[in-house]
Amino acid sequence: MLSEPATLPVVHPIPQLMEVAQVAHRLNFNPRIVWRLIREGKLKAIRIESRWRIDPADLKAYIDAQRVVAELFAGHQGHMGRSDRRAEPRPPDGPRPFPKTRGA
Repeated sequence: MLSEPATLPVVHPIPQLMEVAQVAHRLNFNPRIVWRLIREGKLKAIRIESRWRIDPADLKAYIDAQRVVAELFAGHQGHMGRSDRRAEPRPPDGPRPFPKTRGA
């Protein structure tokens, strides 16, 4: 008489957690901005001992929350509507005149 094989518990893979510097690099942010997002609760982070890590799923949730629908900006005259305006030409780099003194 053969016994049934023991069933092993289902093991869920642990996600590859990201460091703050990795998240900053991926978002093209300064790491200070990532720390601020964590501090403000906008980006979830996990503290393990004295180190902070971000789950890629939490990073994706943050990115998804930042998406905006194009219809929200229809008729908006903010930065999106000004792409046809050119910046004023800058003066060439060179010595700058001394500032005028008061009372002179």
